[in-house]
Amino acid sequence: MMIVECQKEIRLIKKKIKRNLKKIQEYSSAVSTEPFPFETEEEQREQVDSLIQNNIELALRSVKLKKDMEYTSVLVEATIDGMTKTISEWIQIRRHEGQLCYRTYKALNTKQGDSRLRYAPPVQGGTLPQVVSFFDIRTRDNCLSWWHDVIEKIDSTIEVINATTEITEAP
Repeated sequence: MMIVECQKEIRLIKKKIKRNLKKIQEYSSAVSTEPFPFETEEEQREQVDSLIQNNIELALRSVKLKKDMEYTSVLVEATIDGMTKTISEWIQIRRHEGQLCYRTYKALNTKQGDSRLRYAPPVQGGTLPQVVSFFDIRTRDNCLSWWHDVIEKIDSTIEVINATTEITEAP
């Protein structure tokens, strides 16, 4: 089974569980003077028990599929812009750390200096103070561009891997 098929099955399992929950709620009680959805009380109980058992089995299947997907994502590597990481690591970078790195370079600016410059008194001889930056703007811009590109490439790379990689069963 490919990763993408596994993801689809997990989504279908969740939908089945939700449908079963509605049926369990509907069938788990009735008014004694009204007709039961099933012919006898025993059949009604069996149906409720069957739905409960089905939901438990579905939930356990979903857990196993997720575990297998996670295991596979720890084993499979991909290289993006010269960096080789596991799929698990790329997902983490996509969700959190990539944005933190991008924002780190975005924080390199002269806003603080510009703000304080407004209130800075002139130095001796009437020379106006100037903002001094302690970073190279070209390096900052290159790094911003690089992190932006990497974050964008992660989605397409993972999409290809999900469609072409077999799930590895976790031990």
